[in-house]
Amino acid sequence: MKKIIIIAISFIVTFLMMLTGLRPVQYNIEAGRTSPADIYAPREIVDKVTTEKRRTEAEADLQDKFEVSPDLTQEATDALKNALSFAEKQRELPPILQKTQYEDINMEAILRMSASDYTTLSAALQAIQATLLENGIADKTVALEEARLLLQEKTGYVDDGMYILEHTLRTNKIFSPEKTEEARQTIRQSVEDITYKPGQIIVRKGDVVTQAQYEVLSELGMVESGKTETNILGIIGTVFLLLTAYGVLYLYMRRYAHECLKNDGLLLMIAIIFALTMLLSSAGVAKSVSPYLLPIIAGTALIAILLDIRFAITYNAVISILSVLIFDGDVYCLACLVLSGTLSAFVFTRQGLRHTLVYSAVIQIVCQFCLYFAVGVLEGLEIRNALLRGLYGFGAGTISSVLIIGTLPFWEYAFDVTTPFKLLELANPDQPLLKRLLTEAPGTYHHSLMVGNLAEVACEAVGGNALLARTGAYYHDVGKLRRPQYFKENQYAENPHDKMSPQLSASIIISHVKDGTELARHHRLPGAIRNIIASHHGNSLVSFFYHKEQIENDGVAEEAKFRYTNPRPQTREEAIVMLADSVEAAVRSMEKKDEPAIRDMVQKILRGKLNEGLLGESGLTLRDIETVESAFVHVFCGYFHSRIQYPDGNTAKEN
Repeated sequence: MKKIIIIAISFIVTFLMMLTGLRPVQYNIEAGRTSPADIYAPREIVDKVTTEKRRTEAEADLQDKFEVSPDLTQEATDALKNALSFAEKQRELPPILQKTQYEDINMEAILRMSASDYTTLSAALQAIQATLLENGIADKTVALEEARLLLQEKTGYVDDGMYILEHTLRTNKIFSPEKTEEARQTIRQSVEDITYKPGQIIVRKGDVVTQAQYEVLSELGMVESGKTETNILGIIGTVFLLLTAYGVLYLYMRRYAHECLKNDGLLLMIAIIFALTMLLSSAGVAKSVSPYLLPIIAGTALIAILLDIRFAITYNAVISILSVLIFDGDVYCLACLVLSGTLSAFVFTRQGLRHTLVYSAVIQIVCQFCLYFAVGVLEGLEIRNALLRGLYGFGAGTISSVLIIGTLPFWEYAFDVTTPFKLLELANPDQPLLKRLLTEAPGTYHHSLMVGNLAEVACEAVGGNALLARTGAYYHDVGKLRRPQYFKENQYAENPHDKMSPQLSASIIISHVKDGTELARHHRLPGAIRNIIASHHGNSLVSFFYHKEQIENDGVAEEAKFRYTNPRPQTREEAIVMLADSVEAAVRSMEKKDEPAIRDMVQKILRGKLNEGLLGESGLTLRDIETVESAFVHVFCGYFHSRIQYPDGNTAKEN
């Protein structure tokens, strides 16, 4: 039920953040009045009024377009052809039979010409008309003047020729609405849209708002008197988008990160980081901050450090898409967020002490500057603007690094998350509990170191968290600090258990687990370490004192008084520390420590734990147990290696 509540609250908060981010800040503003504030464009938008004004101004110089009419051309050609054909027929007749009138053209001068002069004039008229018609005749007077000049070059009968052309020439170039409109559109398209880029100022505080600026603000929904109706489709789209985003994260956790769904604290932490990132994006839109300057990657890096790098990469993809949608970014912005976020997941999870985060931050900042600059160049920005984009990346990386390093201890403490940095700090021998172990219970200290080595190698072999297993092993027996002399590894003379009843001895042995968890809680050790302390014996039997009780009471012993009452291991790391603890104690007690003997003992211990059912909830498979066995044997054979026996001084002299 808690998980459902956490997810529901996170969904609602994120939904409200997205609505806030998608709906820009509104101002009480009117055209002709002064602006109450500097107003920036939250997204790219076209200034339609100014653009239309410039296009109209460009259209003013447009001239009407004409085209040659084939019908009128043919009509003029036929008129001249028919007139000349009439003249030719009449010239073949005797003068007494010739007709000198063709329609409204008097052919008398033509008929009196010699054959050669007529042929020259006829060819000239047809050639001149063809040229004029081909070029198009819009004004007949202008065309006739051009024809007179051409006739003067070709024949001496200029007046006679002009007389014929005046009656046969036609205007064939007419106004074309289609070509005129095409030219108008070409001119309009040549005028580029006047746009406001995201983050560009539209109107400054105190300036008079023009009609064009008012129309832009109104289209952006930034005018209070603008449309106020609810965008139902936008709300529905936002809901389905968030359902998909949450579904992707849930499916990933269900398949690859079960611990996140099992642990309410981890789930709450993810929800808070998710909501804070969305809040950051929404606030950036409200303040008209460039999306390239927002530290979106901080959440991704924190998830990678606190939980899992693969989940962080999935989270980064989802949060990047949602953030870009909020501030209406483009594919270049999405590329910057996805790539820089993925890079941060790898850079900030490098193994090392906490101060290595500073080096990781430097690497992230430099790489983010280069990435943002490169994307700016690919986008086609000028070098100056591309460098500015790179500086945005530098700033976003710097802010993100400060947030990561500054808030990491809070997340670790508030949600009891064990990070590699915390584990390395706890594994330092200067830690108070480890120093106490060394001085007050040195046997237990060295036993813990050996258990840590065994657990680390075994965890690496099965793909577990080796650092957690090693650090947990160092602290698994800190409860023995309460009564160190009652444990064999810290006894150098008499054994106090020789004078005690088996039940009392067993209760002291069993109590070291409870004492250990109390000490761990007092010293604020992480929950993962406390779980290893609490489960490293599970509910196993203190067999030595149980059998001793049976011997002393004729085979009668109450088993419950000799059994640990602690939880069984729930993770592979907890189970491996339990096995390493038992195996180390057993092998150390052996007289003969060659490989076959060690392997037999390790197999016996592991088989016993398996048969007791202590490993049933740990997630270890039978194949894992075989791998753990081989790892233990390998470590022991290296530790108990054979050495040659050095001769003493007398033997050396005799030799």
